[in-house]
Parts: sequence; structure tokens; C-alpha cells
Amino acid sequence: MNKNIKQLLEILLQQDDYLTASQLSEILGVTERSIRNYVRLLNRNGDEDQLVVSTNKGYLIQRDVYSESVQGRLSDEGDAKLLFQIALILIRQANYISFDELACQIHYSVESVRSKVQLLFEKIKDLNIQVRLDSQIFTGIRIVGAEDQKRLLLEQLIPIELISKNKVVDSTFNLLEVITNREEVQRQEFLLDSVFSSEHVTMDFVVYAKVLSHLIILNYRYHNGFQVSNTNSMQNNVHYPEYSLANKILKEQSLAISNQNEILMLTNYLIALPMNIPKTYTPKLDNDQRKVIEDTLISAEKYYSIPLYSNHQNRAQITNHIIRLLNPLAERIPIFNPYSKETKREYLFAYSIACYLYDQLRNAFKLKIPESEIAYLAIHIQLILTANTVPTIDTMVVFSGKLTAAELFKYKLQTFFRSFRLDS
Repeated sequence: MNKNIKQLLEILLQQDDYLTASQLSEILGVTERSIRNYVRLLNRNGDEDQLVVSTNKGYLIQRDVYSESVQGRLSDEGDAKLLFQIALILIRQANYISFDELACQIHYSVESVRSKVQLLFEKIKDLNIQVRLDSQIFTGIRIVGAEDQKRLLLEQLIPIELISKNKVVDSTFNLLEVITNREEVQRQEFLLDSVFSSEHVTMDFVVYAKVLSHLIILNYRYHNGFQVSNTNSMQNNVHYPEYSLANKILKEQSLAISNQNEILMLTNYLIALPMNIPKTYTPKLDNDQRKVIEDTLISAEKYYSIPLYSNHQNRAQITNHIIRLLNPLAERIPIFNPYSKETKREYLFAYSIACYLYDQLRNAFKLKIPESEIAYLAIHIQLILTANTVPTIDTMVVFSGKLTAAELFKYKLQTFFRSFRLDS
């Protein structure tokens, strides 16, 4: 599927209201004509089964149509389910498995399996997850890594955007039928709804879909004898409200899970998600961590002339955000941010500050910082920038050169000097 069409689908699936062609073209960085062409391609099955409704208000996706008819013709879903199945077989294997055996289990040709394993290898390289695809000539292949990382790999292979808000159970079961049944999905949905409602926790639907998928994988692996271990670095997580959530979710399973390592791991996973929890916890910093973060904020304030350190509230907000995510980052839990691309595009100045901060912190904390987390921090910085907006200054700049070069120069000035307003 065309990359832009896929991104258009993702955007429409996240919205409950109409989006105009102008809004969509700006988000995707294409023309309005391209948007109309993409919608025409998505609706190619005919007027009786329109996936994307077009009115004078804009475009709106029909999720029922998407879940029932479109999924079958999107090759991406087929690939995703096949990669998930291959990864699941390799993770279940204690020893190596040959390509012939793997092909026999999934009913594909050996050549097709080899190409899909290569695709899986590329995906593992792209993910910030500590597993590796181990292969030996004349012996076979296997996936090597800790249990928590194997679970995260399986989850990363699920096309979460295909889970429908209107048909949660059916669409989730459709993606995970190889490891669960419809009744189990329904049970987990009811449990999450009960726990989140009782604790007044809110989140975007795509985040909810991730938690549901993660919980199904967790139960499948745990009850098949594969348990998480080595969580000593996460003991301080018991103070977070996410710990209470994780504890309640696992202990209210049909077969209660009271394993402390599992609770701590789920706590870390929930911390890495954008969830709104009424209770808050301010993590404590040791002196070395505090000095590193404060020195970085002082440096960024001098460079960008934004009160990131001198303003106590700004300093606390950024510091708390960074320190909260140190454990999930250290445990290689992907920081989920469904709006990372839009954040980078719409808040470029805030994003550049976030990049600067993490460039300084990366070596000090010895962490690999994913782009999703940089964009996550950029959202906090954008709130600070909005609160510190100053009146614009009318400025005349004389530029000698081509019109295109002048526009680029103007863009750079407005990006790095936000108090300038340049009118062509």
C-alpha cells in the first residue's frame, strides 16, 4: 500500500470528526488533489461500500466498513499476521528450527518463508528491543532474548491501527486468534474497562488497544510457563500509580497473577504510555541524576533563550517527565506516542529543543532515546513555549537571491527566532 495512503488511514482512524482536504494535505505534506486521489483509491470498491465518507464538512472514515471489507484487501495486514506467526513460532522454540519445518507449520513455501524471515530481521533491527535473530547454516534459526523483550517484539508486530473502536473484540481477535479466543478477548476488555473506570483513568483509544493486546500476549506467555525475571532495577516503581493499576489488572485475572516481577514489568509498560491518571507521583532523583539534568536545562536555556531552568515550574515539569521514563527506556520498553510524526512537523522548534536535551543526556544516562520519546518531550516543551509567548517584532530583512532561497531563509529565521514576524 502507498505509504501516504496508509498514513491517511491511520490519521482518519484516530479521529471521530471530519477532517478537510486542506487539513489532511497539511498533515501529510501533499496537495489537496493527492488527498482526493487517495480517498478515491480507498473507495475503489464502489459507492455502496464507501470506506471514507466525503461531505462539505470533509472526510470521515466508516470504521465498520473498514473492519469488514477493507482489511481483507490490505496486504499489510496479511504480512503483519504472518510475521507475528513466524515470530511466535521462533520464540516458542528452545532450539533452532529449519526453514523447511517453519514453512510446514505456516503452510507457505520455503522461499516465501525465507523472504518473510528477512523482513522480520529488518524489523528487529529497527526496533529498540533487545532480541536478535540467531541463525546457523544447516541448523536453522531462532529468536534469542529475555522474556519481556520477546513479548514486546510480538506486540510491536501487531498492526494496532486495525483494532476498531466499534468492534473491539472482533477486530482484536482477528489479529490475535493464533494465541487466544474470542471469549478471552471479551474477558480482558471487560476487566480493563472495569479497572480503568474505577480508577478514573483515561486515554486515547489506540493506547487502550495497545494495553489490551499487551495483556493478551502477557497471559498467553505467562500461562504457558514463560515468566519475566530480573526486574531489580524497577523496585522503585511501587510508588507509581501505574503500579496499583498493574497490580489490580493482574490480580483480577481469571487465574490471578501475583508474581512481583510481572507486576513491575507491567508497571513499567504502563508508565511508557500516554495515560491520564488522577494520582501523581514525583520521582526522587539522586544527586548525580539531578546535576546532569539541571546542567542540561541550564545549557538549553542559554542556547534557546527559553526559561527551561530558571522557571521552577518548567524545570520540574521537564525533569519529572525525563526521570519517569528512565526505567522504561533502560528496560528497552518502546515509548508509545501515536502523534510523534505530527509533533515533529507542527512543533519543529519544540522538537529541536527536545533533541538538544536528549543529545546531552543520552551519553550521561547511557540510553538509546527513540524518536517517539523525543516527540513526547517536545509536547511538554511546546506547552512551555505557548505559555511564554511574547509579542512579535515587525522586522524588515533584505535578502539578495532567488525567491526559493529567500523563503527557506525566512523559514529558518522564524524557526530559531520566534519573536520575529517576517511578511514577504
